[in-house]
Amino acid sequence: MIEYGGVEANPIMLENKEEKRVWIRTKPREQKIRPLAVAAVMKEGKVLAIKGYDDIKKQTFYRLVGGGIEFWEKGEETIKREFMEELGFEPVNIKYLKTDEKIFEFQGKKGHEIVPVYEAQLPQNLANQEKFYMIEELMKDKYESIMRVLL
Repeated sequence: MIEYGGVEANPIMLENKEEKRVWIRTKPREQKIRPLAVAAVMKEGKVLAIKGYDDIKKQTFYRLVGGGIEFWEKGEETIKREFMEELGFEPVNIKYLKTDEKIFEFQGKKGHEIVPVYEAQLPQNLANQEKFYMIEELMKDKYESIMRVLL
């Protein structure tokens, strides 16, 4: 193991026998599974979605509103926070539906997400609105600034 760049460590006792140990440096893991929570806001058979575009694949795609789950944050809390950050309001009647797993490529980079999916409703004062404007500056670069209730 030393020949592969290992470093000899202090020996340890295992079952009354001294064992030599070698630490081998490995490549750091750059890829991570990302926890993400999204919500399907339904209205008359349509769903609120964010329109995005992959420049590498030359493809348009749509994704539900949501985002990364913070450490010690429940999925429902993520939904409320992300809607507030992205659209300026919290959805109501949030209910867990299922957990999904996504393995994909976006802009030439591999991604892997574990995604709790919720259903939610628009607040009463926004129930008839068909378009929503993105207020989070970071998201404006990634997605179209107007979200629509789509088929």
